[in-house]
Amino acid sequence: FFFRKCLITSKSLVSTVSWALLICYGAYQFGKFLLVTSYIPAVTSVYHTVQHATSYRAGGCGTKLATTIYPDSDIAKRMACGRTKAEAIVTDVLTPASVEDSHTPSFSVASDASNHGTTKLFPLSVHYWTPDLGVQTKVLDFYDDSDETSAAIHNQIVTKLEENGLGLDMISAYSADNASVNYGRYNSANFVAHIVHNCAKHAGDRLNINIENVVNKTFSHFSSSAKRTEELKSIRTFVEIEYQSLLRNVPTRWLSLCPAVKRLHESWAPIKTYFLSLGEDGCPKSLWRLFKDDQDGEGNPLDLQVIHFNSTQRFFFIQVLLHEIMIMQTVCSGPAAKQEVGHGCDMDSYDEYCVVLPHQQAIVQSGAPVVEKWATLLKHTHTHTHTHTHTKHDSISFFLLSVPITNASVERVFSLMTGCWTDTRNRYSVNLIKSEIQVKSNFTFSCKDFYTYVVKEKVLLNAARSNKKCKFKKVET
Repeated sequence: FFFRKCLITSKSLVSTVSWALLICYGAYQFGKFLLVTSYIPAVTSVYHTVQHATSYRAGGCGTKLATTIYPDSDIAKRMACGRTKAEAIVTDVLTPASVEDSHTPSFSVASDASNHGTTKLFPLSVHYWTPDLGVQTKVLDFYDDSDETSAAIHNQIVTKLEENGLGLDMISAYSADNASVNYGRYNSANFVAHIVHNCAKHAGDRLNINIENVVNKTFSHFSSSAKRTEELKSIRTFVEIEYQSLLRNVPTRWLSLCPAVKRLHESWAPIKTYFLSLGEDGCPKSLWRLFKDDQDGEGNPLDLQVIHFNSTQRFFFIQVLLHEIMIMQTVCSGPAAKQEVGHGCDMDSYDEYCVVLPHQQAIVQSGAPVVEKWATLLKHTHTHTHTHTHTKHDSISFFLLSVPITNASVERVFSLMTGCWTDTRNRYSVNLIKSEIQVKSNFTFSCKDFYTYVVKEKVLLNAARSNKKCKFKKVET
């Protein structure tokens, strides 16, 4: 009887301990769930702060205010996200997550450079294509470097690619604006349009007048005075010429000079009449000499100068175009002579062709972009498997569709930088600005859709929950 009683007592004790452990484990998991779910609104609010370029202090104040406005909300009570925590979430959680899907068989690289005060900044972006996501462009890095040499830019690009697990053998193209390529076998691979512009600019120095000075002086004379503009309008009405505002020449926008000269030439008669009516004392001296010499004419001097300017520009354009055609013939004929014919159409390619053939005509005649046509075409071949093996068609598509048609992706970075680095946010570090640019560029979600995305990303939430703010890393399951 004694042993039976001890056995019953032992079973009761084990059962009690088991229930206690189960309750503790359940409480732990529930607390962990509450802790993780409390970071969902915090991460979303940080994303909202970045997308709309508001202050992190304002965001922290908003989270504190939420507990007062919504006193009955458990989420608002658990939500806490100050300035330091918000910056850590941006730099160590959202930024690594924004570039996590950039690993493809082929990608192109684009870079540019610009100044922010005395700091030289270089954006670096990658352009690639996948059948599921289509064409993607992501900002890979945004760094500062005082060394602008070709070797320094090359070393930085190689380093940044290696840090993100990307190899040089995967690059399909390189795009840059005013790239310094004065090294290696071929030197001075300049932009053709810049060559034409520089030739026309030096030819313009042979004219009797300074075209740029005339355009800027005339524009500034009328742009700052409504009274002068009205007087010019009255003269235009008298000579029966429709009023058109003068254009300004911007030195950094060198293509603006030709439209500005053309507009000035079209309005030459009323403008000359206006400045001659001012007299020598009221007219700027640089303009008075021009209009005085042309006082009794019908605009012939300026006509001749414009014709000379356009003829010079056309001549150099033809010369450069002919030179470029010769280069392209050499480039195209060389690989064509060395190209070897492959094995032709094997059975696998023939099977793929038979599968695609019924859908080919409908895909070609559809009004979808080229990228979507290729994606639809490849889906019908059923070649994409879970082992990530790709056929020849896939490899060609990955390569060709990764070649960019413009350098706008990195040029847009500077516009985003201007929006992030405002006068009220002028103490932010380059690393924080880089992180904000990557989050704004690489994530295409609205603030509402980002909340839905974060709910499913448990790894991202765990990284945000960590006291160390560990960087986001994709964990294979």
